[in-house]
Amino acid sequence: MAKCKKERKIKVSALIVTHNRIEKLKTTLDATLEASFDHIVIVDNASNDGTDEYLRSIKDARLHIVILEKNLGGSGGFHEGLRYIRETIDTDWIVLYDDDAYPAQGTIDRFRQYEYSDDVGAVSAAVYLPDGSISEMNRVRVDPFATIGSAIRFFFDRSRLYLHDNAYTNTAPIDIASSTFVGLFIRKSILYKAGLPQKKLFIYGDDLMYTLSIKRKGYRILFDPRLRFVHDCQTFDQAKDVYQPLWKVYYSYRNRILVYKEMAPKLYLLFAALQYPSWRRKASYYREQKVFLQLLHLAISDALKQSFDKRPEDIESFIQSIQQR
Repeated sequence: MAKCKKERKIKVSALIVTHNRIEKLKTTLDATLEASFDHIVIVDNASNDGTDEYLRSIKDARLHIVILEKNLGGSGGFHEGLRYIRETIDTDWIVLYDDDAYPAQGTIDRFRQYEYSDDVGAVSAAVYLPDGSISEMNRVRVDPFATIGSAIRFFFDRSRLYLHDNAYTNTAPIDIASSTFVGLFIRKSILYKAGLPQKKLFIYGDDLMYTLSIKRKGYRILFDPRLRFVHDCQTFDQAKDVYQPLWKVYYSYRNRILVYKEMAPKLYLLFAALQYPSWRRKASYYREQKVFLQLLHLAISDALKQSFDKRPEDIESFIQSIQQR
């Protein structure tokens, strides 16, 4: 999978999406500027915490700043960032990540040492938390619906969706089905063939659906454990699948149903029905259990109706209405 080093230095660009996390962004950008990127594109998702001024104070010819007038969420931010790169940036590969993530030292140089075959459309790095443990929310996925037998096993053991820990200690790339947008390298040419990620999802699931679309175009996606990213994520309780703030619950469950539909159009309703009892049990991890359950039911309803019109302020109003009853 990895051949000799290319004679021509391949061009690698970073794409970071940020919203109102200036302190996290400073750490991310410090590490990014130290890496050997050819271009660094930052999409500011209508931040109002001084992010704009901070970014404009940085003097680095590699830096491109895209300011959005409205917060479009991660999905909209990556959509617009990739559109910008497709139209204006000369690069071979683009690596996507959040404003609380960054490449480990030497990762970009290491990526350039490998030449992936032309049928590889994307390469996912191994993503770790700052303490060195695997970031569960960024654990890469395999295809549980590859065979009838694997699909049946998946119904009763959701962990079969993910690569196990031993894959992270290997030294060779592994074929996978999908990945998150933290530490994901994609060929720029893919943007002309697979299009852009769906911006309507706001947050969660856009990355998985996009990598699945790359697979449908006939390209392979690899997990390369030799490439490392750090994700200083505090939204997600890894052990319990708990999200804070509470409005993120809605997008998580709505969009995971849509991801299941993308993976298995004929089986996703059955799988969602089988998952529903375990989803309900997650309420015990939340102080406001009633609110969680109402959000879950709203998410399921909107997923089935393909409704994408609700923004965070709409979900927060919904939460307040439940709390006031």
